[in-house]
Amino acid sequence: MGGKKPPFRWGYHQSPLYPAETLAKMGIRGVRRPTGGRAVLHQASTQKAELTYSLIVPNLEPRSRREVYAYLCQFLWKGLRNLGVQLDPIGASASHPRDEMCRTYHHRASCF
Repeated sequence: MGGKKPPFRWGYHQSPLYPAETLAKMGIRGVRRPTGGRAVLHQASTQKAELTYSLIVPNLEPRSRREVYAYLCQFLWKGLRNLGVQLDPIGASASHPRDEMCRTYHHRASCF
């Protein structure tokens, strides 16, 4: 995607704020996913890569969404670390004050 503007994807049940034609005139590539979830703005860089994936699981009470997510993603994190990729899953960086981090989007362990 180097040199191009990043694509924007919205979930199946979301309505974009603007029609696709308007987004195209603004230079924004947009597409609706066949699945639900929130909108995603993809990284437009030749120096960075991204991976988008989803997990579908039953309600696993009494575990929290974060605990279930962390457990299910362990294989991916371990594999990426073995490749030398530095990770900060779910915005777990200590560089964010706790109260600020709780308000940020990436702190919530939900799909998109």
